[in-house]
Amino acid sequence: MAAHYRADKKKIGSFLKRAADRRAQLSQHAGLSTTATRSRDRISYMGMRVRCDEARLYAEADTLLSIARLFHVKGVVEGQQTLM
Repeated sequence: MAAHYRADKKKIGSFLKRAADRRAQLSQHAGLSTTATRSRDRISYMGMRVRCDEARLYAEADTLLSIARLFHVKGVVEGQQTLM
């Protein structure tokens, strides 16, 4: 798709970084939801689902950042956030 739309490395890397940042943000929100849940509700289906979503979103963010680094253009410096 990138070749079809003639996207350069910088645009691809930027897109992947934005997607990773969004996944990391969603993962943090899921984590906050888990800590706000009563302890007896954490073993319920919804409690387990929230924890699984948090882990999945964190893994997606980490993977997207790894791929974005492959598109790093030399001479361009961007600030990098930690996921958690």
